Amino acid sequence: METNTNINICLVQSDIDSADKQKNFANDRALLAQMRQQPDLIVLPEMFSCGFSEDIVSHAETMQGMSVQFMKDISLQYHAVVIGSVPIKENASIYNRLFWIFNGEIVYTYDKRHLYFGCEKTYLKAGHNKSAVQFHAWNMMPLICYDIRFPKWCRNEYDAKNKKFLYDILIVIANFPSVRADAFQTLLTTRAIENQAYVFAVNRIGKDGYDNEHKGQTQIIDPFGMTLAQMPDYQQGVLEYAINQRYLEKSRLFFPVFEDWD
Repeated sequence: METNTNINICLVQSDIDSADKQKNFANDRALLAQMRQQPDLIVLPEMFSCGFSEDIVSHAETMQGMSVQFMKDISLQYHAVVIGSVPIKENASIYNRLFWIFNGEIVYTYDKRHLYFGCEKTYLKAGHNKSAVQFHAWNMMPLICYDIRFPKWCRNEYDAKNKKFLYDILIVIANFPSVRADAFQTLLTTRAIENQAYVFAVNRIGKDGYDNEHKGQTQIIDPFGMTLAQMPDYQQGVLEYAINQRYLEKSRLFFPVFEDWD
């Protein structure tokens, strides 16, 4: 049966101060105040409260830390799902942990599987599990930055017996530097096409603690690889968009590549 479930998306493209979490919280609040419609889903960048720097260990928090509490507060304020990642210290290890928070409660967490060269591999521990989260009849798979380079980890699945996909939306939060902007765009577009799913990409702007520049490229891509909406480069703001499940269903029926997936 076809459905016509719309969801309102808000993707936050922000600059991140590597030394001041409270400044980042205030900045995100100011950006969210620019929203013109009630969101169902708010997505923040990877490491939204501290970015990457040599101080990543000192920035690590517990599950009761200020960054998680900030996300809970935003979720309650806007009655929306809030997604973002935070360095979390747990059992003597630190994880780049993505949170899915709704109504002030943690619904799902995902620890980044593929750690990037440098501080991530030096100081953080990789996760090993992922799953889709159902929200308003949509199945969504949240991943983090470097994960997007690994097609097997990003792969969608189709259950022919039950006529169900593993996910309808791939959510990618990132700190992808501008020097690899072309690769980022190609990877995002490719993942949308090969998995016949929407891709929501949220990337930061500005310089991190290692002086790496980021241009943004926050965007929404449809299952055919078309960019439906995108934030201007090097500019803070929120990208608001409404997507329609009927369009997704029709696109898959019109071009049923999923029936031939390996």
